[in-house]
Amino acid sequence: MAITLTKTEVWIAALVRHHRLVITFLFGLAVGNKIFSAPLAPLSSFVEYADIGFASQSQSQSQSQSQQSKPSVSDHFDYYKDEDNIGIVSTKDPSYFRAYQEEIDSLNDETRCKRYGFQLKSNSNNNGPATLRQKPRRIFFGSLVATESWELFEIVAAETYGIYEGFVLVESNRTQNFFARNLTHYNNKEKHEEIIEKMFGIPPKKTKIRLYVNEDPKLRDISREYAQRNDILNGWKDLGMQPDDVAILSDMDEVLTRDFLRAIQVCSVIDEIDYSSHKCQPDKMGLRTMTQIYEGSAECIVEHRTWFHPSVFVGHCIEGIGNTTIHKPSPRDEWGERLSGWGQSDWDASKPYTPLYNGGDFRGTGGARNINLMMIESQDESFEEEDDEEITEERAQAPDDNEPQDEHNENENQNQNENKEKRIEELVHEQVQGDNQLREERNENEDTSEKKENPSGKKQVRDKIPLGFDEANESDKEEEIENDEQDSKEHPSVVEDQDKKRNNEDIDQGSSRSIIARRRLSMTKTKRHYNVYTAFHFHNFFTDGKTIRFKYRTYGHPNEDAYSLKLEDLQRDLGLMVHCARNERDPRDSKYKRVRGGFESLDPFTPIYFKDADYRRRRQKFVHDMVIADDAQRIENVLEKAKEELESVTLLEKKLEKIKEEREKENASRSKQTQPAKQSASKNNSAAKSSTIAKKINWGKSVND
Repeated sequence: MAITLTKTEVWIAALVRHHRLVITFLFGLAVGNKIFSAPLAPLSSFVEYADIGFASQSQSQSQSQSQQSKPSVSDHFDYYKDEDNIGIVSTKDPSYFRAYQEEIDSLNDETRCKRYGFQLKSNSNNNGPATLRQKPRRIFFGSLVATESWELFEIVAAETYGIYEGFVLVESNRTQNFFARNLTHYNNKEKHEEIIEKMFGIPPKKTKIRLYVNEDPKLRDISREYAQRNDILNGWKDLGMQPDDVAILSDMDEVLTRDFLRAIQVCSVIDEIDYSSHKCQPDKMGLRTMTQIYEGSAECIVEHRTWFHPSVFVGHCIEGIGNTTIHKPSPRDEWGERLSGWGQSDWDASKPYTPLYNGGDFRGTGGARNINLMMIESQDESFEEEDDEEITEERAQAPDDNEPQDEHNENENQNQNENKEKRIEELVHEQVQGDNQLREERNENEDTSEKKENPSGKKQVRDKIPLGFDEANESDKEEEIENDEQDSKEHPSVVEDQDKKRNNEDIDQGSSRSIIARRRLSMTKTKRHYNVYTAFHFHNFFTDGKTIRFKYRTYGHPNEDAYSLKLEDLQRDLGLMVHCARNERDPRDSKYKRVRGGFESLDPFTPIYFKDADYRRRRQKFVHDMVIADDAQRIENVLEKAKEELESVTLLEKKLEKIKEEREKENASRSKQTQPAKQSASKNNSAAKSSTIAKKINWGKSVND
């Protein structure tokens, strides 16, 4: 007889049979719920510093700082959601960016310092052991501010959160060329200071927005910019900046990498900002970054172009902060530039004193040393050209026969090369893991959206290459060769080095590449990007074309045709952005071209905010739409202007026609008025002639008589 079980009895039977699996599942669910439901513990500036090897601080300071909780992106947005000019902001949870920040902060400090040629420990007492800094250097930041979006503030804040001790912005009611402008921050000073304080993790009451007003129409161009920058120094002084503190003055769209900022804080020996090493001597004081340029989007990275600012100075050498009894301001010309012999590149050691620096010197004079990221095993080489390491390896492999060989040195070189390759493999592995994670996330998002858009499941052809990516296919080979030829003309050493590596590897293109060959290719790519940049420049990250055109019409190097030219014709940087936004190849005659493959082709360190693939995609699409809309608006404006000019010409023609008619009438009227007089004069003339003839006849008769 068959036994019929109810649904409840069936479930009970299944649970009995698989009780171990069920218990394990329930236990894992409980543990997971406990872990992931717990709120994130607030991390203070002190906690971050302690994690990276600072000497211990007092318990009271730790407790006071640990009470400051880290704000979230949503908190920021709640503050400025009613503001104008927000831009495209990330929708990620704050923990997403905190993870990247904490990962960088937790890197080994000794290795971090070596990356930039610094030393973690100092040995001021030669007889004693080397020691760590007792506390991190305090960093003060300052910038001019105008129409930057909140999006740009978010990008910079993700890189610098919890690092700046003080933050000063200076806004002016006029542009560099004396055009009037509307204030965007100073009018909401208190509110915006609070937003920035939370967004950047700055201590309370250490953020200041200042107003600069000077109605002298003769103060223009770089002189006005320098005067505004000088006011930042006044803000630092008000915030309590001291001689041992570090100062960074830049534009709002420039930022040092987080790893480099941490190095400035923790490394004990940095000669260029240690006062005892330079005494404010211009050819020894200050650091200058090597800056990677992003043009309008995270996917539009400029290739083979580096900017050498911002600069990093120490308070000892800054006007208003340094000792004026030892150092004095530098003599300057009418434009605010230092006189000959007082600069960084032409310093004359016979001068009576070493000068202090003003706000303009952060850009005009700059730091004494360019800092780029270098491989730990070869600190003394800058790796600006890719063939430096190859030459070194060739010398190691082919020693001079006339030179005695040391077996110990050979073993040491071999160990160094193995360590170097191991480090490169780790970097490549980390990058590959990151790339795979981003691709999986992107594909998952695309698959989800595809299911929503195509519930029937029918196969659809879709372009999964994001806008701005310039991945080559078979049809692109011919154009790729042309670009390579152009690259060989502009950068012969790089191209020749790449050709040598391809020939030396002797890879069979018909079969799959070997692991060694792949690693060597990865080494070339990794070294090329990993060894260079210490700062980022987020150029032209605007929210509409009108703002872009206003900038190029009214600020430095103003263009009178800024509202009528195409964006790509207005300025070459904009040209690169436009071609990238439209997913077009860069013109062959472009001075600068973008990195092929976009953001995912880069190596660490890259901007933290750009790790969000969804943000990158939305920003790229936004720039694409902005470029299209701006060009349509430009055409409409040009047509409207042409229509106005045509109407004015028509009016002018009508005026001329009317004037012509009036003149004809006047001439006709004058003609009528003068005609009777002419007839009277003609009659008089005829009468006079008749009288004369009669007189002559009478005279002739009298003569005959």
